[in-house]
Amino acid sequence: MNTRKYWIDNVRTICILLLFPFHAVMIFNDLGEKWYINGTGCMAASMFNFSVYPWWMSGLFVLAGLSTMHALKRRNIKEYMRERVLKLFVPLIFGLFLIVPVQNFLADKYHNGYIGNYFAHFSRFFKITDFSGSDGCFSPGHLWFSLYLFVISMLCIPVFIWHKNKGKHFEGYKLTGWKLIILGIIPPLIEPLGSIGGKSVTEFLGWFLIGYFVMSMEEVQIWIKKYYIIWLAISVSVILSRCICYYIHFYNEYFWGPTDTILRWFGILALFALGMRFLDKEYKFTHYFMIGSYPIYLFHQSYVVIWGYIFVDYFTTVFLNYILIVLLSFISTIITYEITRRFSVTRFMFGIKSTGDKI
Repeated sequence: MNTRKYWIDNVRTICILLLFPFHAVMIFNDLGEKWYINGTGCMAASMFNFSVYPWWMSGLFVLAGLSTMHALKRRNIKEYMRERVLKLFVPLIFGLFLIVPVQNFLADKYHNGYIGNYFAHFSRFFKITDFSGSDGCFSPGHLWFSLYLFVISMLCIPVFIWHKNKGKHFEGYKLTGWKLIILGIIPPLIEPLGSIGGKSVTEFLGWFLIGYFVMSMEEVQIWIKKYYIIWLAISVSVILSRCICYYIHFYNEYFWGPTDTILRWFGILALFALGMRFLDKEYKFTHYFMIGSYPIYLFHQSYVVIWGYIFVDYFTTVFLNYILIVLLSFISTIITYEITRRFSVTRFMFGIKSTGDKI
């Protein structure tokens, strides 16, 4: 009997596909945030940005922790570590040389008028500044996620060993209700402890462990699924209130800070609850993205920057430029994935599973 929880795969697919509209939105934000390419600022783009990012990125780490719990039921610690090295560390190294540099090269041309060739730019790419990449200097780009997830996975190995050896089933019903709601406050509270370039390894470690220990419990999942309307209503209300306040230029930190924390956790609860309720089955696309989601993540942002560089001001309307960049980036990424998954060398380089691998 197949007991695979397809909602996990389908929710992960949604999060991965959100990469295209989210990073294309970064081109047109009016938050004053310098990105690799910056077009005409658009309030709607910024609203999309701060409505999605809090629960989306945190949710990916929760999913990673939850998936790790399931993976360790089929693998021993040694197999898990090997899989992390092959899927995260190896693609990270190749990605830093083959995928990310084009983003910094185009950023340097766009923002600073760099006129040298692509390969000559490597001497500038490996200079350390603020890790933003918008100045053309070194940045892990979007591969910071791979780096953080690999580091977190390795740091948690002693925790996994302890948990497997303990062999004790935690009683999930004791963590439902207010205890679970309060639990989501912890990662944002520890965010300042390990923040590098605005991204906190300690916060994401917290989300990862919540996914591993808490969200993997059947009793917790049942409880979250039961109250999906509440999580959705709270999340939508917070998003609308933030959009309204941004529209009227209300920037009080005592509003934006707490609502960001609320949206992170309740957005995750809503996403997971909706996934459990409506997406827990195998669709035609499920297996394709089950294997392809990670390489799609690896390739996507360079195409967003490339097409953004070319078409950022192609039409007079921001929306048309945005749609064009999203569509071309998605098509280019899928084509690249389809090519690289057909060769053993490129499968190794970019952590692509073959169809015969256990997932």
